[in-house]
Amino acid sequence: MSPPLPLDWYTNPDAFSHERRTLFAAAWQMIGRTDRLAVSGSYICANLAGWPVFVMRDAAGSLGAFRNACRHQNLPVLENGAGTAKLLRCRYHGWTYDFTGAFVTAPSMVAPPDPSAADHHLQRFSAVEWRGLALINPDPSAASPTASLDAVVPPDRLSLDHFHTDITSELAGNWKTVVDHYFSARDGLLWYFPCLAFEPLVDLI
Repeated sequence: MSPPLPLDWYTNPDAFSHERRTLFAAAWQMIGRTDRLAVSGSYICANLAGWPVFVMRDAAGSLGAFRNACRHQNLPVLENGAGTAKLLRCRYHGWTYDFTGAFVTAPSMVAPPDPSAADHHLQRFSAVEWRGLALINPDPSAASPTASLDAVVPPDRLSLDHFHTDITSELAGNWKTVVDHYFSARDGLLWYFPCLAFEPLVDLI
């Protein structure tokens, strides 16, 4: 058994800030199921490790992930949850983006002097689809995790061809507390560090 981590790592806000910079800033995390992203404009929006982020299907069928913050005043473009958007428009000053995150237009009084400048586009994260799941990474140049995920979860151990249901819970606690409890209560878990775990089930027939 591994020795316990120092209590301060669970309670000190500075410890979590350090983890965000050194761990989660380069970590792949699941944001949702790709069957919710079937059509152009469909999205899933959430807060992952302190980053407001959304993943979206564009008109070409590609999946993109973006920081959920308008480049004008840093306010949200979408509300948390899943749905289908007709456009991406900040409700504060009306900056509008297409489904690839590119700036399109804004009211003349708040329009940028150079609309084509790259720093007016939504900040892009990395996104990948894997066995019916959408994963994101804050690093826009992160290498795909699919090979390492396949090594952790062999193809015959996970299929989402017949999805049943999902449950969302918000827990007021440090993420390590949740992981510690989850692993202490279950055997045989398949873990993709830091926060993606799979629990193989036996068919009861």
